Amino acid sequence: MKKPKKQRKFFQTWQEASKVCIKAGVEIRDDYRSRYGRIDSRLPGSPRQCYEDFPGWPIFLGKRKGPIYSTWQQASRICVKAGIKTYTEYKSLYKETDSRLTAIPERTYEDFPTWEIFLRNKKYKNQGYDTISIMAEEIQKGDFEITDYLKWRIKFESSQVGVEGEVSPR
Repeated sequence: MKKPKKQRKFFQTWQEASKVCIKAGVEIRDDYRSRYGRIDSRLPGSPRQCYEDFPGWPIFLGKRKGPIYSTWQQASRICVKAGIKTYTEYKSLYKETDSRLTAIPERTYEDFPTWEIFLRNKKYKNQGYDTISIMAEEIQKGDFEITDYLKWRIKFESSQVGVEGEVSPR
């Protein structure tokens, strides 16, 4: 007759487990998966399944302070303000720019446009503006052409305005 397996006791909260992982120097998910049993027997093999409110690996391992931006438009504003202009710059600077930026916004945001639009390069400006505030900023800087305004106006009038004045794409 087999003995029943003893039920493992895990940390009650992901926060407790997180502190142990951070103290042990775990920096990435693969490192966690290869060492969790040796670090502390109370660490689960899959924190995502063990803790209903698991916040994701970057927060769990102390690499991000809070959740990522909920829209690509919010993340885009941060990048533009930081002067990030290319995909390569984004990949090398996103972590130090803002901990709420994701490593792969093109997969994170279902409606992610293109990198040119996300980083608001000249090509994007010629396609129109996605919010009233962005257009107003460009007008104040004198960095727009009448065709830009007309394209934006047509887009704005034919779109629905959503949260924070974002114009939903058509």
